[in-house]
Amino acid sequence: MINKFEIFYDSKKHGEKLIYISRDKVSSVILDSTSKPSINDVDLNKTISDDKSKTLYVFSDASLKDSTYSPSGIYVSGGIGLSNIKDMNGFGVLLSASFAHESQLLSLTYMGCTTIDLGGLGNNRDYMRGNYLGILFGEAARGENGMLSVSAGIATSEITYSTLRQASPTGGFYDSHNYSGISCPIEIKGFLLAYNVIGIGFHYSLNLTPGYCPSTFTICLVFGAWNIER
Repeated sequence: MINKFEIFYDSKKHGEKLIYISRDKVSSVILDSTSKPSINDVDLNKTISDDKSKTLYVFSDASLKDSTYSPSGIYVSGGIGLSNIKDMNGFGVLLSASFAHESQLLSLTYMGCTTIDLGGLGNNRDYMRGNYLGILFGEAARGENGMLSVSAGIATSEITYSTLRQASPTGGFYDSHNYSGISCPIEIKGFLLAYNVIGIGFHYSLNLTPGYCPSTFTICLVFGAWNIER
């Protein structure tokens, strides 16, 4: 049996029944017709029988020099964009480091958001600021040049939602609502990736904080390693 990484074969030598060798150590396979050999290529889902020498690229989409996405990958991403709490819009930043194995994704994420007020002093103005640091687990659809994932987890977070009731040059009176504690963030990531090292994409996060659910959407850069070369 041949796949993209190893060749498995039966052997009666020294009592061994099934052994394997890495594909990068084999350049060709010679089939002896007298023994009626059969090669099952699991990547192409077909069986090959022949008495000629076959180079390995015949048995699979990927030759030894072709690239393929790695079973494991590292994605470090950061972006800026927009945040929203209730009816207020503000500035958001999101930084995330993710480790993927097959379709499973483990992420460590920091999100920060705040309103930007350029209007000076004024009564009945709304302000917000918040952040969370969380660990999330999710599922990802991965390929050589892209990834789309959905994750959920727990985080330590702080959210403040304030209204300036009476302004003054030395301060003012604020009506504030604050939450600090454990929350549940949900994240969606979509990445368009180069072969390795760099890519672009987006983050969307919704933090299910009791009483307030800040959401953040950012455009991001992605760095890391997600492909291997055979």
